[in-house]
Amino acid sequence: MKYRYFFLLLVLSLSVFISCEGVEDNSCSGVLCDAPMFTIGLDYMDSETGENLLFGEASSYSIDDLSVVSLESDREYFVTADSTFTDKKIALIYGSVSDVIKLTLGELSTDTLYVNTLYRDVGCCGEIVVTDVQLNDKIICTDCDVTPIVEILK
Repeated sequence: MKYRYFFLLLVLSLSVFISCEGVEDNSCSGVLCDAPMFTIGLDYMDSETGENLLFGEASSYSIDDLSVVSLESDREYFVTADSTFTDKKIALIYGSVSDVIKLTLGELSTDTLYVNTLYRDVGCCGEIVVTDVQLNDKIICTDCDVTPIVEILK
């Protein structure tokens, strides 16, 4: 009788062990992730007056006058106004990969924005980190903040 319980316990233990052998940790299996993206703020300023060219009281331009196009893929970037700052508004562009971007505001001279990114596998979803930003070959930031703001004087 003793051996019978021992044998039964052994069989149950082995069956539990074998049934769990192929199971992986799927703690993220039910998580839906947004596509990882970065944002960069653009602050267009008049070089003489310091007035915001897009959102100032007497601004000469609107967000619709801003063209943001990838020089590598010819894809147009989504641009929106960000008013989360209480003291000023900026234009935001959203992206997902390193890119060279042509910025054109109305008939003003074109600027070139270089954005380098890195994908980090964090948690279930991961994230895109902006590692450095350059405007017309001038370094704006390295190890950039969450949303780097690029001031463009015109």
